[in-house]
Amino acid sequence: MILLLLFVEQVFASHPQVCLDNAAETCYKGSWLTTSTGIEYRSFQGIRYAKAPIEELRFKAPEINDDPGGLVHVSAESKVICPQEIGDRSGYQVSEDCLFLNVYAPQVLDDETYPVMVFIHGGAFILGSGTYQDYNPEFFMEEQKVVIVTINYRLGPLGFLYLDPQEVNGNAGFYDQILALQWVQQNIASFGGDPGSVTIFGESAGSNSVAYHILSPASKGLFQRATMESGTAIDPAWPVLRLDQAERQGKYVLNELGCADLTCLQNESVDNLIGLLEHMSYWNAVWNTSYFPKDPKVLLQNGEFNTDIEVILGTNKDEGILALAYNIVDPTLWRYWQEQFETKVPFEYFGKYNQSDITEQDIKNIKRVFEHYVGNIENINDEHLQSLINSKTEAEYFYGTFATLDNFIKHGTIAFQYILTFVVRLRNFFFQDLRKLFLRENIHLLNGMEFLQWVLVMRMTYNTYSFLQTIF
Repeated sequence: MILLLLFVEQVFASHPQVCLDNAAETCYKGSWLTTSTGIEYRSFQGIRYAKAPIEELRFKAPEINDDPGGLVHVSAESKVICPQEIGDRSGYQVSEDCLFLNVYAPQVLDDETYPVMVFIHGGAFILGSGTYQDYNPEFFMEEQKVVIVTINYRLGPLGFLYLDPQEVNGNAGFYDQILALQWVQQNIASFGGDPGSVTIFGESAGSNSVAYHILSPASKGLFQRATMESGTAIDPAWPVLRLDQAERQGKYVLNELGCADLTCLQNESVDNLIGLLEHMSYWNAVWNTSYFPKDPKVLLQNGEFNTDIEVILGTNKDEGILALAYNIVDPTLWRYWQEQFETKVPFEYFGKYNQSDITEQDIKNIKRVFEHYVGNIENINDEHLQSLINSKTEAEYFYGTFATLDNFIKHGTIAFQYILTFVVRLRNFFFQDLRKLFLRENIHLLNGMEFLQWVLVMRMTYNTYSFLQTIF
């Protein structure tokens, strides 16, 4: 019995523990994790940063969590994800009460503070999580020189529904992210992190989120650096919603669920709300709101954003392959593009989400795009696949990146651009290999010949940007 007690005491003592500098004297008991090379680091998973966004808080901006006080156990792996449409839910705990974050920190502090990196996950604002299962910090922990934070935020209609400018303004998911960043500012020093050296970074929709926080006055002062990986605030195919578009989307939700007001929606089942994603998968920030006071293009052009930061932004070569995956798997779908060119293709390239939004100028511009890349509409086929990939990559990713970079530099923001490359055979390509494909990215120092090639690629890309400026 004595030996058992000693064993339990030793195990308990082996858990890392962090106490916050607050009145409630809250302490978090975490766990030790080990990288594949044997480096140990501290893990604190499932820290609540906001009240459960349920009942009367559903769809609204999050409220700060009451300090729990005492010892809080966060040693187990957090598997909680926000409600979303996912095929395989095994290994996850899907819950509307999902506003948690994870902190990973070096094993020994030595009275040193470390820079902080806060990761915002992607997933088109309808999928994903900050869980260890989706994004673990192993590679960052090898050097033992940084504190990593990953977060959950609300998705789909639960995170981005617009009903009115005050209580339900379409940006609840972004206010979730802001509250998580505020938590970092208040508490990360207790984990060895420096709140004055915070980098926010994200991929895809996470990158869009980073771009939005740079532009939003609500996020000012919460970070000093930002990394944008394949997503900006002005991507033509992924635009921020106008107020009228958001209002139309909100009315559709009400009608589909047979509701007349907010109270009805707050009493609706989560499954019914998430089920709407089958027919309305596009959710994004809404401008003309307190979060986004103006069109992001205007904010960028006028320098009305947080310019006192350092930024890295970029994309992947051939990233447009993702948007064309179904066509690659089934080339017969190109015929649909040809036959429905004036109605389908503007949706794909210009982010037009309602037929009434497509203008005659949009149709003229999209014809110019295809004349530029493949010659004509009849050349939309598998024989011109690389050119089609180029058109999607450059229109959807490169344009937004270059335009954002131009405005950053114009207004004095320190910014660096990158392009990641990968090699793939376009033939015999299967949709299920997409994940493997994007894991084949490689970064290395350039030798002289590679540098020359990079300069030529950048020159060509910039020339393409000049053309796309006349389109977008």
